[in-house]
Amino acid sequence: MKEFIKTIFASALGFFLAQLTIVFFLFAVIGAIMSSSKQSNLTETLADSGKPQVLFLHLFGEIPEHKESVPDSFRPFIYREIGYSLTDYIEAIDSAKTDEEISGIYLKLDPLATGWATLTALRESLASFKESGKFIYTYAESFSEPTYYLASVSDRIYQYSQGSFELNGMAAIPFYFKNLLEKLDVQPIIFKVGSYKSAVEPFIRESMSPEARQQTTELLNDIWNHYSEKVAESRTLESTQLNEWATELKITNAKQAFEAKLIDLLKSESEVFDDIKAEIKWKKDKKLNFKRVGNYLDKDTPHFSFSKKKLKLDGDNIAVIQVSGEITGGYSTETTVGSKTLIRQLRKAKEDEAIKAVVLRVNSPGGSALASDVVWKEASAIDASKPVVVSMGDMAASGGYYIAASGRFIFAEPTTITGSIGVFGVLVNLKGLLNNKLGLTTDRVTTHTYSDIGQSSRPIMDYERNIIQSEIESTYKRFLSIVSSSRKIAIEKADELGQGRVWSGVAAHKLGLVDSLGGLPKAIAKAAELAGVSDYNVHYFTPREEPWEWLFSNINGQLRSLFLSDEEWRILQSFKLLKDKRKIQALDFQWLHTSIR
Repeated sequence: MKEFIKTIFASALGFFLAQLTIVFFLFAVIGAIMSSSKQSNLTETLADSGKPQVLFLHLFGEIPEHKESVPDSFRPFIYREIGYSLTDYIEAIDSAKTDEEISGIYLKLDPLATGWATLTALRESLASFKESGKFIYTYAESFSEPTYYLASVSDRIYQYSQGSFELNGMAAIPFYFKNLLEKLDVQPIIFKVGSYKSAVEPFIRESMSPEARQQTTELLNDIWNHYSEKVAESRTLESTQLNEWATELKITNAKQAFEAKLIDLLKSESEVFDDIKAEIKWKKDKKLNFKRVGNYLDKDTPHFSFSKKKLKLDGDNIAVIQVSGEITGGYSTETTVGSKTLIRQLRKAKEDEAIKAVVLRVNSPGGSALASDVVWKEASAIDASKPVVVSMGDMAASGGYYIAASGRFIFAEPTTITGSIGVFGVLVNLKGLLNNKLGLTTDRVTTHTYSDIGQSSRPIMDYERNIIQSEIESTYKRFLSIVSSSRKIAIEKADELGQGRVWSGVAAHKLGLVDSLGGLPKAIAKAAELAGVSDYNVHYFTPREEPWEWLFSNINGQLRSLFLSDEEWRILQSFKLLKDKRKIQALDFQWLHTSIR
């Protein structure tokens, strides 16, 4: 019998590994073809030698916080080009500012699917580059508000004459599942603290509550005001003029944008190249010497090995640890940040004498309240011996803010979504679905009165509701006490700023929830200042350090992208709350499936 079981197990394992190998092989081939095609398109206009040189920035799609890391053992199988991160772009722009061989920047923009704080960080870096007196020329076939926000800082903005131009304000469009759940005969059971905690509303409402509408309106207005002020300043316009155009939908295409002086020239990309050649006094019949980010920084795909040895860092170092994604227990994946992974990194940073300070880069909607608390505790322990500074990305809400409270100094971008200091839990009653739709029934045997607490196959009992609500309120009180201590404010004030309400970075700064406005470079500089070091290196911890973490995360991400768009994935992720019964969440999940555009 044992031999039979071993044979079956071995066969199943062999089949699984064979399928895994085939999947990896297919992705490698597809990646090679795509990469080859991409490279062949670029070689017509990109050369790697000669002077003068122009830094080429092609921004499109999602711009990740960090560059993908590849284990040494898997590097031979990775043929696709790994995209550049926000940190890569900023490092390249800052280096080019003082590089005598770089004459300027050519910024090419295609549709973007990234957050406003990421865009703000890039725009600030480009604005700083302009202080060198070097040029920035930008080209796009069509412009949306996010792409024009970046382009507006340029010396010249080019657009293809037949392209579209979006200037119609901003909108948040959440999905609501109440009617769907009713049709399925599924009853969500909600527990929460905070009148503004709107993460659970999609399951119990058909539209926004007054509180959710109020906070969303104020958040969008803050982001729009920042947008219009920056664009108006760069283009020598009045922000009231932009508001008028947006309200009346006056500008919808390239020609109208040109007439309104939002676009400088209507030309094709080849004609833009001719203008750049004229600017740098380059012969018209010679190729431009563009430097791509990877070549310019001399960066290959970052990698790590199986080695468990202690970090070997020279000199003084500032460690940057990424808190990017939904916060969960366990280890980090492509879309989540695991408490075990974070704690392992925090302990390494604490124990290594070469690391003088830690910067937590938080870009998270929150997640498990327990995991957030565990990470907060570990990060707070570091701050007793070396400074911890927090840099907020697109979102540092709920559990993200919970972890951020461990820092002695917090930075946010003006367009960061933060706050959401509140807690909730979700149970689900599936009795109707099981009995009426599927014809399934259940029975039970228990050893104690509360053995089946929180079971989804029956309606909730009053004692269960009271126990779970008590846990939710207890967790919220702890959250408030942490905010009160970190921000040096009274509990009553923390509660007033809490209640699950989200704030823009601008509002959070005024309210004292963050200390200063700025991006990651400012946070690193502040950490060095607090640590008393001036000559230092920056060490970035890889989000997923173990090869097996990378392997399964990469496979999961590749498979998902074959069948689902990012928007579809975010919607499906919402339903995960319904199966995570009895897990107390410090999460602002609504913003994961709400488009701000």
